[in-house]
Amino acid sequence: MSSGVFGTLPFDERGWTASISNAEDANCFRGGMAKDLRDNVLSSKMAKEEVIDLLGRPSGSFTKQEYQYLLGMCSGFGMDYDNLHVYFDEQGKFSHAKIMQH
Repeated sequence: MSSGVFGTLPFDERGWTASISNAEDANCFRGGMAKDLRDNVLSSKMAKEEVIDLLGRPSGSFTKQEYQYLLGMCSGFGMDYDNLHVYFDEQGKFSHAKIMQH
């Protein structure tokens, strides 16, 4: 998968956690940071609590082993939302992350 819109910006914690309006929700407000976050920031040494400290509470549905964070509507068609899915192992440590469209 090419990084496309997802690899256009370095991760910025303030930008990630900034409040957004409902109108901005339809934009790709976090998408540009997703690849850097997935590939360079999140690490297998991080516990769930550290991920929450960095990214905030999951913005989508979540389970014990998967958190979802809304990236916005990044496809350009304005129809489907993209999310960063963050996965944890049995010990509660970061395992991997995927960018997915819903």
